[in-house]
This record gives sequence, structure tokens and C-alpha cells, in this order.
Amino acid sequence: MRSSVNEEAPVEITEDVYDRAETLVADYFIPMANRAYADASFSETDRAAFKLIAMIRKKEWRTFSSRDVLRGQASGLDTADRLNPVLRALEGADVIKRNETPQGPKGGSPARKYATNPAVFGKP
Repeated sequence: MRSSVNEEAPVEITEDVYDRAETLVADYFIPMANRAYADASFSETDRAAFKLIAMIRKKEWRTFSSRDVLRGQASGLDTADRLNPVLRALEGADVIKRNETPQGPKGGSPARKYATNPAVFGKP
């Protein structure tokens, strides 16, 4: 870049100056803005969903329960209030499917178990 300390303001922008400014924007400003704002374009639920998919792949969970996820204590997946919207989003995207489970012998809520779409593991 040229210094403007001892230079007068240009009367005309030359093609060379325009080309250098265009290169600066394309090669520096745009990539830096993409890096800075990329994470902000996803909601907290989306980021947690990506985290859960990574956990499913790492642990190779063909089936799992919500309790399994909570035990993993991953950030964004560490409470039922945070986990439930993530599970709903992944169900809606056909990444996981809820398995119907009967109520336990002592009553109470049935376990929330899920099957993972095989495509998550690269096997359609």
C-alpha cells in the first residue's frame, strides 16, 4: 500500500490503484469478514446440533437416549432445556428418529431413545 503521509489526495483514481484496492478487498477483507461472521450465522440450537452429530459419529451411536447425551456433558447439550430443541431439529431434518418405548415397570416417563440415520456415518 502506498503511504499518503506526504502525498496529495489523488484527483483521479488510476486503474492500478483500483486493481490494488479490489485485490485487497477480495483477498483480505472478504475472507476476514467471512471468518468473523460465519459462526454468528448459526443459531445456538444449530451449533449444538452440529456438536451432537459430531458426538454421535465419534461414539458411533446407532441408537442412543437423551440421557446418553446429557451424560456427555457437552457444552450446549448439558441440560434437558438445551437438548430438547436440538433433538427436535435433528428429528425434523431426518438425522435421528425417535423410537417409541413403553413406560417402565415402575411407571414414570418412558425413556427417550433415538435411532440414527445411517447416512450420518456415510452409509445411506
